[in-house]
Amino acid sequence: MNNVLLTDRVFLSLSVPLQPEQERELEESLLLDGCREPIITWNGVIIDGHKRYHFCSAEGIEYSTEEMDFLSAEEAISWVCRKHIPKYGKKSVPYRYLVGRFYKAQKEIYREIRKQPESVRRIQLNPEWDRVSYYIAEELNLHHATIESHGAYAAAMEQIADKAWNLFEAILSETITASKNNILEYAGMDIKQLDELCRDRWNMSHDKRSAIRIRTRRKRREPAEPIKEIPLSVGIKEMPTYDPDMEVNGLSLTIPTWIIAINRTKKKTEQATENGKAQLARSLIRLRDEIDELLEDIGHG
Repeated sequence: MNNVLLTDRVFLSLSVPLQPEQERELEESLLLDGCREPIITWNGVIIDGHKRYHFCSAEGIEYSTEEMDFLSAEEAISWVCRKHIPKYGKKSVPYRYLVGRFYKAQKEIYREIRKQPESVRRIQLNPEWDRVSYYIAEELNLHHATIESHGAYAAAMEQIADKAWNLFEAILSETITASKNNILEYAGMDIKQLDELCRDRWNMSHDKRSAIRIRTRRKRREPAEPIKEIPLSVGIKEMPTYDPDMEVNGLSLTIPTWIIAINRTKKKTEQATENGKAQLARSLIRLRDEIDELLEDIGHG
């Protein structure tokens, strides 16, 4: 029997809701053939495959998992967005939203790169480009202004998701039509206003909770344990409820991936060039200094 996996709203928001026909096709495939694709996780948290996981857990269908190795939540978000962006047309809501989320995650990644020594920055950054949107534009074959516009679009969608999850899902799945101006307007509303909007305009009950809704053709068997949720806070927008350990727990979640990367690198140092080793040494020394300082700050130095 599979273990209960962890879910997080940040990655759940990257899972575009299916249309009814797509849901039926997924259900039929899982019931007939089982779960052939693994559920993708990072530090035990689902980052891709939420719908398959939820359905398999409810129906008692066995599934496999594949644990990915990322150094930060932004890297994991970028991976998910890169995987799913090609599935959608450039004028669709999911495309604009995922491109915008990809852009926001990459901004955080490049912000960290710019803190590195100049020799490292020269390798990873184009000196002619001072805005991340240029990097994303080249990768996705779009104009940099379009990338920045999609970033603002995604930020507004995230604000809606924080206050009215069902409205966010309805817009993302294109169940209801909303222009960019509409979305910016909704993002500026408070919870009460969105509640009234959902009820009066679309006859939708207000629900700001994070949840997957997928139909089953036969009675659902609930998982042995409730699906757990944890916050991933490294470089990600703060969750509505304040948690004094949020940053500490977020860092604790990422450190195991560092250890995995370090152990993997140990086995390949003989193949690396002297220049590469020197760059790594400088980064490790800087990391060691930061760790020593942090240990002192928390009273364990």
